Amino acid sequence: MATTCEFKLNRPRSTYFTGQKVSGSIILTTTVDKNIRSIHIRFVGKAKVYWNDSRRYGKCISKDVSENYAFRADELCVDRAVIARGGGILQAGSHEFKFNFSIPKSCPSSHSGNYGEIRYELQLIVDRQCHAKETFTKLLTILKKVNLNLFPRLKFPITAEETYAAGCWCWSYGIVTFKLTIPYGGFASNQILKYRLEIQNQSMIELIGHKLELIQLTTYIAKIPYYKERKRRVVVTKQSYMDTCRRLSNREYHGTFIIPSLVPNSGNQGIIQLKYLLQISIIAGAYYINHSLALPIVIGNVPLVQSMRQESVDNDVETTTQLVLPETLANSCTPTAPTYFNDESDHLHRLTKP
Repeated sequence: MATTCEFKLNRPRSTYFTGQKVSGSIILTTTVDKNIRSIHIRFVGKAKVYWNDSRRYGKCISKDVSENYAFRADELCVDRAVIARGGGILQAGSHEFKFNFSIPKSCPSSHSGNYGEIRYELQLIVDRQCHAKETFTKLLTILKKVNLNLFPRLKFPITAEETYAAGCWCWSYGIVTFKLTIPYGGFASNQILKYRLEIQNQSMIELIGHKLELIQLTTYIAKIPYYKERKRRVVVTKQSYMDTCRRLSNREYHGTFIIPSLVPNSGNQGIIQLKYLLQISIIAGAYYINHSLALPIVIGNVPLVQSMRQESVDNDVETTTQLVLPETLANSCTPTAPTYFNDESDHLHRLTKP
């Protein structure tokens, strides 16, 4: 029978916030005596970026020369180890080793993407005499704790406005102005985002609706053989509303958008950076060109106090009900892994697509 190893953690789903402790025990079972140098327990987290690219040189096809590049970068997030047992004879049977590690608050969230990953592991390493080391691993999910209340600018409404000439290709049929407003600049997972869309349609085209998309932007940064960035854009969730704004008229729309369970923003640090955009597109229909406008928003896991109070009012909760502070909420609950594992720009991103 081979040597087996069982990890027992203080969190049943192996999911933790930064700043929390990873503790528990590891049960190592052997069927024969083993002569060992030592047994180590290691908590390690690494970020890796990797992709292949090529570059062509020359003016003629027959003389073109291509070079292949392997872009990569490595970053150590955390590396802590303790000696669980010293050298000697490890007798056959079951042996229990306890551990307790603190997760640094600077650690980024776990991520798995096409061009890189951030991976955290617990390792039990058995260093044997005259044998190769035996390593047993347990994968962990780490979520960076982002308290939105620590960023004062997120407590205020955000507004973006766009004006364009409505038409088809080179033909213009008038001017359309639309403005998107959201109450705050930051939201936590599973919160309800309320928005207001104002449209001034001074054209001869009927606008048949609008579409709202939450976009996840991931930037992978390679440093070898030279600095290069690669970006990936994923539409996390979207909603469409077909409500016509007739030509030469004004309309105002009020809607809601549910933020799904997501990994929080990472900021502008590390070789894998995560940001979010809330994009709204005006649907013109037929052969007319659709126009879009995007707002940068911050996704955290500790919601704004103002947003929680507003949700309580909207749900007709009595004013005497005591509000649970988000900091206490985050410390008391068990974190769950979001659906996607993959400082925010103050500029608006304007996109235009057919």
